[in-house]
Amino acid sequence: MSKNKRRAQSPVEQPISAANNPSANSTSSTAPFAWIGIVLLVIALIVRLRLLDIPFERDEGVFAYIGRAMMGGARLYTDLYDNKLPGLYLIYGLFASLFGVQPTGIHLGALLWQLATISVLFLWLREVIGRDRALASTGLFALYAASGQVLGFAAHATQLCALPAFAGLWALWRGTGQGRSPQAAWIILAGLGAGLAIWIKQQALFYAVFGALYLAWWFFGRGRSESIMRALGLGMLYALGVILPVGLSAAWFASQGRFDDFWFWTVDISTGATFKTQAPGGWVFFNFYFPKVIAHWWWVWFVGLFGMIVMLRQKQAVEQRALAGLLPLSLWGVSLGGAFYPHYFVLALPWLAICAILGLETLVRKYGRPGWIVASVVLIWPILAHNGYWFREDDRTILRRAYDNNPFHEMAQIGAELKKRSAPTDSIAVIGSEPELFLYADRPSALSHLFFQGVVQHHARYAQFQQQIREELWGRRPRFVVFPGAQYEHLKDDPLVKEIVDRLQKEYHTIGVVDIQEKKSTITWDPPPEKAVPQTLFWVIIMERN
Repeated sequence: MSKNKRRAQSPVEQPISAANNPSANSTSSTAPFAWIGIVLLVIALIVRLRLLDIPFERDEGVFAYIGRAMMGGARLYTDLYDNKLPGLYLIYGLFASLFGVQPTGIHLGALLWQLATISVLFLWLREVIGRDRALASTGLFALYAASGQVLGFAAHATQLCALPAFAGLWALWRGTGQGRSPQAAWIILAGLGAGLAIWIKQQALFYAVFGALYLAWWFFGRGRSESIMRALGLGMLYALGVILPVGLSAAWFASQGRFDDFWFWTVDISTGATFKTQAPGGWVFFNFYFPKVIAHWWWVWFVGLFGMIVMLRQKQAVEQRALAGLLPLSLWGVSLGGAFYPHYFVLALPWLAICAILGLETLVRKYGRPGWIVASVVLIWPILAHNGYWFREDDRTILRRAYDNNPFHEMAQIGAELKKRSAPTDSIAVIGSEPELFLYADRPSALSHLFFQGVVQHHARYAQFQQQIREELWGRRPRFVVFPGAQYEHLKDDPLVKEIVDRLQKEYHTIGVVDIQEKKSTITWDPPPEKAVPQTLFWVIIMERN
C-alpha cells in the first residue's frame, strides 16, 4: 500500500476528536504547535550543548569507568561490580572509545544518542498523531528530559533506553497499524526494541508489557480475522524479541561459569530480594523526590492527565487511544524498585508530553484564543521560572541544586591533583562511592566495589564482600585513599569501616582536606597536622600511603 493511500485512511492530521469538521477555523489549526515544538527543541539543544562539560555525577562515573574497563577486557560482575545490565556499560564504552572518557566526550555521545532518540520518536509519532502534534510532543519531551528537575544534564540509563524502546514501538505500529494484518518481521523487531531497552535499564520492562497488552487488544479486542494459532505464534515472536538481548547475555555469562554473579547483581541486588534489612519505603522516596520533579512543570502534568482522558474517550483512530495507556504504565515502571529518583521519571516524559499536547489542542479547539493563552502559559512557564538553568547558570550552581553537597564538582579538582602526584600504575581506593574520581585522575580503582554500599548492606554475600575488601585494600596497597564525608557518615558504624580507619591511621597520612561550602569549596593540600581536620559539615579527606 502506498504512503499516500495509508495517510488517506487515517485521520491523524485532523483534530483528535473533530476530524473533518468544516467549522474549524484558524484558531484550531495545529500548525502553531509545530513551531512551538521547534522552539522547545532548540532550547533543549542549547542547554545540552552548554552543559557538555559539566562534571560527572556518581552514576555517570561508574558507568564510564566500567564501560572503558570492559573494552579493555575487565569482567563485569566479577572484576567490577554494579547492578545494571550489560547494555548500559557497552553504550558508555562506545562513547568513551569514540569521544573520550572525560565529561565532554561522554556527554557528546549522550547528546548524539538523544538526537537519534527524538528523531525516531518524531518519525513514529508523525504517523500516529500527525506532523504538527508530533513536533510539539517531541519538543516538549526533549525540553523536560533536558531539565534540571529530572537531572537531564547527565547521561542516565533512563535517557539511553528510550532509543530502542521508541524504535520498537514504531515497529509495533508498522506491524499492526492502519488496517493491515500483523506482520511477523515487524512484530519481532518490536519485541527486540523492548528487549534492548530492558538490556539498558531494567525498569524499561513496562515497554514489553505494553507491547504484549497492545497485541492482545489488537487480536482479540478489535474483531480481527486472524486465527488463534497465528495470534499465539506472533505473540511468541514478540516474546522472543523481548527475551533475546537479556537471554543471550545470561547464556554468555553461564557459558563462562558466571551466571550466579550475573543473577546476583542484576536481579537480587536490583530488586532488594537478597537484603536481610529493609530500606525505607517507596512512599518516603516518592514524597521526597516527586515535588522536585514537577517543580515548574505541574501545569504540564495537569494538562497531561486531561489529555489522557481525552485520548481514551475519542472515537476516531482507535489505535491512538493505546498511547494513553503508556502514561500509567510508564509511571509503574518508574515505581519499580521503589526509589523514585528524579531521573527515573524520564521514563514517563514522552507519554506525558503527548497527552499534554493533545490536551492543550483540545482546549485551543474548544476555546480559541483563550485556549492559546493557556497553552502558552503551560509551555513557557517552565522556561521562564527556571531560565537561569536553561541559559546562564554555571556547573557548580546546577550540581549544588541537584545534588546538595555531594562533591561532584570537587572530585574533578581532586582527580587532577592526584594525577600530578602519581604514576599511571598507582591506584586509588575510595571508602564510599565516587568512581568519577578514577576517571579524572586516570588511575585505576584498588577496589572492585565501586559503590561501597554493597559491602556494608546485609545480604547473602555480605561476609564474602567484606573479606574481599580486606584482601584488595591491604594486598594492593593503593597509593591514595579518599574519604567522602557525606558517605562516610552512613558507613562509619560498620565493623569493617572501623577496622579500615584504624589501620589507615597507622599506614597513611593526610595530604588533602576539602571543606565543602555552598558558594565555594576550599581544598588544602599538604596541611600541617593541626589543620588536617575538616572545618565544615561536608568534607573530603585524601590520604597517601606512608
